[in-house]
Amino acid sequence: MGGTSVGARRSPSCPWNCCSRRLTPATQDRELVRGWSCPESSEPLSGAERDINRRQDRSTPPPARSQVTAAASRWKVFLLCMLSVGGYTVIHAAIEWWPIAYLCLVPWVLAVVRAQRARWMYFCSWLFGFVFYILNLYWMWDVTAAGAVALALFQSIHFPIMAWPLRHMRRERGWPLYLLLPPVWVAGELSRATSLSGFPWFFLSHSHYRVLPMIQISDLVGAYGLSFVIAAVNGLAAEMLVRTRPAPRLFRPAVIAGCVMCVALVCAALGYGHYRLGQDSMRVGPLVAAVQGNHPSEVIPRPDSPGPQEKFALYDTLVAQVRTNDPDLFVLPETPWYMILNKSYWHDPPGRPPEDAWWSKKCHDYFARLAASQGAYVVVGAISEEVRPTQVYPTRERFNSAFVFAPGSDDAQRYDKVHLVPFGESVPFRGGRLHFLYRWLNDITPWGASGIEYSSTPGREFKVFEMTPKSQPRRRYRFGIPICYEDVMPYVSRRFVLGPEGSKQADFLLNISNDGWFHWGFELTQHLAASVFRAVENRVGVARAVNTGISAIINPDGRVVRMVQVDGRTRGEGIVGSVVGPLMTDSRLTLYTRTGDVFAVGCCLIAGMMLADAMLARWVAVTRRNPSNRTGHATAEKG
Repeated sequence: MGGTSVGARRSPSCPWNCCSRRLTPATQDRELVRGWSCPESSEPLSGAERDINRRQDRSTPPPARSQVTAAASRWKVFLLCMLSVGGYTVIHAAIEWWPIAYLCLVPWVLAVVRAQRARWMYFCSWLFGFVFYILNLYWMWDVTAAGAVALALFQSIHFPIMAWPLRHMRRERGWPLYLLLPPVWVAGELSRATSLSGFPWFFLSHSHYRVLPMIQISDLVGAYGLSFVIAAVNGLAAEMLVRTRPAPRLFRPAVIAGCVMCVALVCAALGYGHYRLGQDSMRVGPLVAAVQGNHPSEVIPRPDSPGPQEKFALYDTLVAQVRTNDPDLFVLPETPWYMILNKSYWHDPPGRPPEDAWWSKKCHDYFARLAASQGAYVVVGAISEEVRPTQVYPTRERFNSAFVFAPGSDDAQRYDKVHLVPFGESVPFRGGRLHFLYRWLNDITPWGASGIEYSSTPGREFKVFEMTPKSQPRRRYRFGIPICYEDVMPYVSRRFVLGPEGSKQADFLLNISNDGWFHWGFELTQHLAASVFRAVENRVGVARAVNTGISAIINPDGRVVRMVQVDGRTRGEGIVGSVVGPLMTDSRLTLYTRTGDVFAVGCCLIAGMMLADAMLARWVAVTRRNPSNRTGHATAEKG
């Protein structure tokens, strides 16, 4: 065999060039994943070599029976991936069948490791991600259908990339899937959460936001830790199914070891969760009132949409209703109505419409009077606009800001949002030599098409505020205000909580958000689920004020204790009201707050090594396939 080329090393009766081999029992387990291939025996070939031979033989028509078999195999791969789309969908809001999370990835994993044709498998893996995101981002369609498609296209790229190391390490190295899937899946979640500004949505762990004992491990390793546990169980189930072909082999040591590992992981998570829930570490904090007016946002306002003054009147009524509860803190949403609240805007009015300056001053004075009359703090979201006369471009900068009005102070403190949503709040390439790209991208956005430059400027620091509540005059509390989707980004809440000297500098978080762009879809519940994990990861209470819901109070253990609801409904038109209750605090500084995403980065390194091994194997196969390469190498060595 020494003089036989790779292209000739195949069974003459096999049209696929991917035959199983007759192996000793000690090595059969590694080859069971080749179940959808020809039963003829052949000399050992690597997966990369089989792919090369398969492409070589495409010019030769295969037998009719092989075409039928290949088509059936392709349909199997496609249907398995679509089955995972369904399973991965039902675990999230709206359906929330969280137990399905432990099996939802199994069909996709089987398709990855047992598919005959690698390219078709990678395409179906991409299709898995794309179809899932298109279906589950339906709440973006009314705002920007093009944006929903673009986001789905980008996020779905991660799925074939995850499939490559899974397929290679199982088929070629024989590693069990319960060891492979968890780090690969967590690496994919971290990549989706950080690449191109990040979209940490639809994690496996998010399906468990109501399962309090399981989510407590988030204060150690973040939401990624629970995703790791769930992925391990999926990997074990897939491994057991793989070993049923051609004959059941469920009592092999590798399967038994996988069962022991997964049971240990689940029991450890549950045990740690019950231990944490049994601790008496929470203390009663300030009394907070979160107000929700329920006005959807529109790119192009409808004729019957209420204006700023109508919205102001509604919120004034809601605030008057909760005054009787005598709260220490009033929290209004990110954009209860249009206003620019910084004093410099209406103190320096040249170039500004007089009515804008008048309206901004009226709103500012209203909140200042409310804080003074109630002896309470008021937090509200609004726009800030600053003039930059020394800058060439832009000469005016806008910020998405949270204002804090304290009793006894005529001026408000301010936090400017740091993590802006691409295209929603800021168009890329605004500064620098690629400004022409910014102009083009701005013109194709829903707002830029009318000639508006709506891009905000990111803030420069995660500012923490202090308050002394009137109900506890001897206590001082510190809090941060993640705006809108900032509470979805794990690093933002962590930066608010972790002090410069490694101490805990925030006792609770106030999330003010404008989810009204998505009306009353299930985005509201999915956003709430992410907030639950931020509370557990950092052991902080969270109060949410969202203009269309879901406004809520969350304890540091992740329990949602109060929500704005009408007749049991938390979403939908007409759900207007407020939620009043104490914010619980927890003095513990968690391991996750101190170390961040170290665990997820470690999973990325492991997955990266698997991917590197797959790339190296591919390169070796190509080198062995091309005799000229070997001749060139030999000549170079002699030289």
